[in-house]
Amino acid sequence: MQHFLNMLTGFLGENDWVAQVFIVVFVALLIDFVQRRILNRLHVKLVKTENFWDDSVVDSLKQRLLRWMLGFFLKIFEAIQNWGI
Repeated sequence: MQHFLNMLTGFLGENDWVAQVFIVVFVALLIDFVQRRILNRLHVKLVKTENFWDDSVVDSLKQRLLRWMLGFFLKIFEAIQNWGI
């Protein structure tokens, strides 16, 4: 990972923060894509059941996980800026 960052900063020069932002956003989007696929598959299976609560739990998880993930990656970006990685 450090080698990849060094390679990107070599291309970008003084604007190495652009590479850091790109990596954080890319990882966040990748994790969001995976969690959406998992929750959508789970939702399809749970719709077939008669229990109402399992559908509600999955629907609320879809919305909450996105907010938690956004906050988590903003904190990671803040830590990267503070530590100078």
